[in-house]
Amino acid sequence: MRLTMTLLSTLALLIPAACAAGGSSPAPLACSTVALKTQVLPGEWFIMRFVVRNDGGSVVKVVGTDQWGTHKFRSRAVGEGWRDWGDWPPEGVPSGDPPFSELKPGEVVEKVHLLQPNWLHYPPGKYEAQLIIDYSRWPDFTKPPAGAWAGILECTPAQIEVVEPTGVDKEVFDARGPYPLSGGGKITIVEKYPTSIYAGYVLLGSFSFEVTPSSALLRGEDNRRGPASESAVGIAQRAHEIERDDRLARVLLSGLEAFLGAHPDFPLRSRLEAKRAGLLAYFERYDEARALAKKALAEEENPMWHEEGRRFLDLLVEKGYLKPE
Repeated sequence: MRLTMTLLSTLALLIPAACAAGGSSPAPLACSTVALKTQVLPGEWFIMRFVVRNDGGSVVKVVGTDQWGTHKFRSRAVGEGWRDWGDWPPEGVPSGDPPFSELKPGEVVEKVHLLQPNWLHYPPGKYEAQLIIDYSRWPDFTKPPAGAWAGILECTPAQIEVVEPTGVDKEVFDARGPYPLSGGGKITIVEKYPTSIYAGYVLLGSFSFEVTPSSALLRGEDNRRGPASESAVGIAQRAHEIERDDRLARVLLSGLEAFLGAHPDFPLRSRLEAKRAGLLAYFERYDEARALAKKALAEEENPMWHEEGRRFLDLLVEKGYLKPE
């Protein structure tokens, strides 16, 4: 299934949200919820981009160590009531002199989230999905800094359409039920149906050693040393573990190649390419691993994955597998 990145024109607008406390005075910030995949299948996860922007001419300061406050997500079928995805995190006013973050005039902060509606049933139809952000008020008896603001932002909702699965996606849906990505045994989706869109979300998960490209590289190195134990039982057990790792690595690498070939526009493609780079290194295909990791790093927008990508590239050199470029 080709992925569409078409969004309704309203999603391109960052409109000021109203402060829940007063309702009449507009907030100094604007926010939006954007679906990076606007058409999904039942049981598929939501790939969302959250955006907060200071459209004003003054610095805005909010309580917290970052600009995201306390937030929750909710959704609804068009024309129906909202359903919250869980409760707000613990509420309460901070004590003492809390840290604060600021948004400069014109500053925009964004982050991408993978939301897993495993416990919500979404039959085919049209839905809205929305981020709500609560910026806590300053503690009593503490003078807020200039530009301090507290309140609730109701972000512009995203539009998502749930459609019936067809082809290989229907095979997965029929085999695993209305929540294909819930429960155990999800690796079988990658083994049997690697070109299904559901396989992409399985591949984004963690499987023992290949949580990051670096961990896959290091596990491959460790496995090539062979059993360290001198006992027959220890040797047999370690050999079994190595065989298990090799098999899983082959399944994941093959699955990644099939999935990425079938879904070149998958929104989190760079994250999957990074995992593939780690598995190539596991099988000592270092030149390919470096080229792919550099490509993934250039396309990735998450700072955490940027840090991991640089560590992986450094390890290839530090371990002597490749020369510095």
